[in-house]
Amino acid sequence: MSVLGLRSYTPARAEALRKLNIPGTQMPDINILWFDTVTADSVESRTYAGSHTHSFYELQLIFQGSCNYICAENDFSLSEGDILLIPNNVPHRYVSCSDELLKISIAFSLHAATPVAEALSQTGVKVATLTEDIRENADYIFRHACREDLFLPSILSGRILEILYAVCSQLQIDLSDPNHKTPDPRFLVARNYIHQNSRQLLSCEAVAQECGYSSKQLSRIFKHHTGKTLYEYISHARIQEATALLLDSTQSIQQVSFLMGFENESSFVSFFKRHCGVTPGNFRKQKSAQV
Repeated sequence: MSVLGLRSYTPARAEALRKLNIPGTQMPDINILWFDTVTADSVESRTYAGSHTHSFYELQLIFQGSCNYICAENDFSLSEGDILLIPNNVPHRYVSCSDELLKISIAFSLHAATPVAEALSQTGVKVATLTEDIRENADYIFRHACREDLFLPSILSGRILEILYAVCSQLQIDLSDPNHKTPDPRFLVARNYIHQNSRQLLSCEAVAQECGYSSKQLSRIFKHHTGKTLYEYISHARIQEATALLLDSTQSIQQVSFLMGFENESSFVSFFKRHCGVTPGNFRKQKSAQV
């Protein structure tokens, strides 16, 4: 298996990949926070060395060389061909790496009250193996990151999902949903409408009108399917969109506030702090320190 796409990784490709906002609105149940390569030359400046926890999951895929982590006070020595899954809220820290290290770091968060979130919540820190299909999908993503194509975000989103699915399959994480029932089509319309318009100041009434429900009816349906009221789901979707924009360092806080439909920066800061507990500026600093 060639790793040409990985070896020819450049900052330009990283920037192109980041601007795709994968998965954006294509996958409302999962949010990819980053998908990037790390080498021995860059690991010190891009890896948070102190013990820390995340609200999201991490995957470390070792393509060359070796590295060491401490997760929940256990040592993990990873070599070429290993994958480390670090669940959310698990204390961990990077320790060291070899000079020839080449790895992919993937961070993703899951919406609450979904089968995938429930399944992964039952697992701890695990080690899997780089299979041929995982290598091919990773290489494809980096080789095509700079391509100008309207379908590319959806295509690459699918490739990332294939990687995550392959890892879960190896670890025998059951992703089946025995209680699955086809949701009300109007719920699906409302959910998609929210994610497609998450940069707008959506009201519960506007979303309900879009699918022919009263806001109270729709809120009860959302509570049943997602564990959130309609208002909470809208706010959550907007926060996810805002955090994705904040992780793009080329956008100022003021620019993000306008992109999110707020009349001024202070309104955006108040909204963000109310739901996240920190200001957008502090959120960005914290995430930068964790990469």
